[in-house]
Amino acid sequence: MKRTERSASSSLAFFLCLVTAIFEGADNVSLGLAAPRVAKELGLHPSQMGLALSASLIGLMLGSFLGGRLADRMGRKRVLIMSMATLGVFSLATTVAREFGALLLLRFIVGLGIGGAFPILIAMASEASSHGRRAAAIGLVYSGNPLGAALLSLLVSLLGATVNWRAIFYVGGFGPLLLVPVLMAFLPESMAFREARSKVAARSPAAPSIGSVLFGGGRSAPTVLLWVSCAFTLFVVYLLLNWIPSLMLGKGLSGPQGSMVSMTLNMGGAAGVLIFGTIVDRGFQKRAIIGCYLVLLLSLAGLAAFGAYALMLIFAGFAGLAMLGSQLVLYSLAADYYPTLCRGTGLGAMVSVGRIGAVMAPFAAGILLSAGYDAKAVLSTAVVCVFVAAALAVVLLAHPPPAALDGP
Repeated sequence: MKRTERSASSSLAFFLCLVTAIFEGADNVSLGLAAPRVAKELGLHPSQMGLALSASLIGLMLGSFLGGRLADRMGRKRVLIMSMATLGVFSLATTVAREFGALLLLRFIVGLGIGGAFPILIAMASEASSHGRRAAAIGLVYSGNPLGAALLSLLVSLLGATVNWRAIFYVGGFGPLLLVPVLMAFLPESMAFREARSKVAARSPAAPSIGSVLFGGGRSAPTVLLWVSCAFTLFVVYLLLNWIPSLMLGKGLSGPQGSMVSMTLNMGGAAGVLIFGTIVDRGFQKRAIIGCYLVLLLSLAGLAAFGAYALMLIFAGFAGLAMLGSQLVLYSLAADYYPTLCRGTGLGAMVSVGRIGAVMAPFAAGILLSAGYDAKAVLSTAVVCVFVAAALAVVLLAHPPPAALDGP
């Protein structure tokens, strides 16, 4: 393929992956935005609503691993389309749920779709870019997630009480389903993946085992460090994403003000993945890791110590910038550690294990608040997690990626 054709193919892949990530980000927050009205209509207790919110995260954990593994076996494009179709169909099915069990099952399957797509988007962005621009490319695509969440949050905030909760899932369902034929027609398969598969097929037709992908070729220590650092980072990310409006209410802000703080958090995240991606690509990986975790620590301290609305907006913006920036740094590092033919499996496993932190965060915050602790105590817990994640990420840099990236 000529250079100009390859460049055009890469640009198209980036654009379609970004649009996919936007819809995925919107679906990530859809039930959270609809929760009060869903709970009222279906007669759900807060504990049941919490389980429904967690069901999609559990589905996401399983879907990330399965999607990444299948993408290495069947190809990126095919599994991404399957994931988006699953996401769209079962988001629409949520609108006809009439009881708790059905809602729980539907949100679990939606989570499978979201999880299946996510590591593929990261892998395709990585493989469509030159090595020196890999982190920025991943950051560009990943920015679609917080952008989609922020756009849907803004839409619901503007419509207010006039919007029917089912309309939220119509957006989350019809969007991905309309995107499916576009992906089928125009999304190019990863050229790096196709080339690597054709080279390896002749000498090693058997697919490498999951164990060899994750722990072979000197990847044992990096894999464990990536998993644990990702889990602690995602604990902080999901604690803030799920609880920041409630924490702001506890500090005396109004409901609309809390929603604006939440939107600022997401918009800061979209900027953070682009900024820190550029820093990593310029060769300053250690500075990026230390910088994003330091900014996150200071932002959390500010959110805990102060209560003025204007300051909350500022600290939330920087917290969002740093929390998703740190996640982006980890994803870009992971793309360097796993060979092309195994990248989906490696990224999927990392995202899947990391989601343990995401699942634990809402429960941990709820337990602390129920026990009488205030917002400052909850945010202090997040500070401890930031310290652990940062330390492990710095240690990870002492284990350089294997030189050969064309095989396991």
